Amino acid sequence: MAESPYPPSFNGSGWGYGFALFSLMLIALVGFYTVSVAARNIVANKGKTESWEHVMALLAATGASGRCIMEVVYKMAWGEVNADTLTTLLTIKNIMDAVIVIPVMSWFLIYNLRVSTVDRNRNKAVRLSISIGLVAIVAAIFAFSKV
Repeated sequence: MAESPYPPSFNGSGWGYGFALFSLMLIALVGFYTVSVAARNIVANKGKTESWEHVMALLAATGASGRCIMEVVYKMAWGEVNADTLTTLLTIKNIMDAVIVIPVMSWFLIYNLRVSTVDRNRNKAVRLSISIGLVAIVAAIFAFSKV
């Protein structure tokens, strides 16, 4: 049986591979565009209330596009490069997963704190921050217990 040019998870399906690659590329490209628009709007609206919305959009788009572009690079390299290069790309992709947590968690936290302060419910904001911290600790314990 001939080897498939697609990663094993696609079970030889070119359509599945193409759709996954297309959707990841679309998210990355629209994400990069959103980063540029949000950054421009942050500069234009500096100090205004709407700046928070643009910061949240910037963080979300950075997380989505950064994660997707590494997945695109890895999928496009599949079958085209040697195993050592794929291993290097996978390592970089995994490092990016760890780095992307910063803008994504910042986005979540800013949104939730912003909603809490709009509601004038500071106790809710404190409880939310503690809850997020506890979830992060549990996730870290689970993740690093596999190491």
